[in-house]
Amino acid sequence: MIIGIILTATCYMIYPFVRVKITNKKYDDKSVKRMALWNSIVVGAVFLFLNSAYLEANGEEFQVSFMPALVYYYINCQVWVSRKKKK
Repeated sequence: MIIGIILTATCYMIYPFVRVKITNKKYDDKSVKRMALWNSIVVGAVFLFLNSAYLEANGEEFQVSFMPALVYYYINCQVWVSRKKKK
């Protein structure tokens, strides 16, 4: 279970980290929010597909949950959106 949480967090947070921190490119808040949204949608879809394929192969019931995508969207926004007040 711990490995799954670490893998999920890494997958949801690696792309914004690379785009914002490693490339040292400046983004405005709107661009960062859009990037976090699309990142959550794409990674959530990949996890949805992989999870459904794995559960169907094992004959287990499949349940859809978009909560991790929503949670990591808000986490990425909190981490990468500037908190500076504009005058």
